[in-house]
Amino acid sequence: MSREKLRRAALPPVQENSSFLELLPIVRQHIIDGFTPKALDVFRREFDFFDKVTSISGVLFPLPKEERRAGIRRELEKIQVQGDDLYLPTAPNKLVR
Repeated sequence: MSREKLRRAALPPVQENSSFLELLPIVRQHIIDGFTPKALDVFRREFDFFDKVTSISGVLFPLPKEERRAGIRRELEKIQVQGDDLYLPTAPNKLVR
């Protein structure tokens, strides 16, 4: 989204006591609203994938430490990758297969 579009966006006025964190969901939604249908599809699949990966830690936490490594592999194998264009944020040139 261009600076001009952001400037014209219907963001609520910032109050003196408003925190920056309160504005983040609004700005995030404005960015998402500007996505093309294709970009929105990739965005949703990408974040769905990372939500699933992140949730693995909650599954593994109750396990004894020595069982977690096997648990990681087991939980990763449960994740079905939607599409062939998902990537790792730490290595955007590496696609998830």
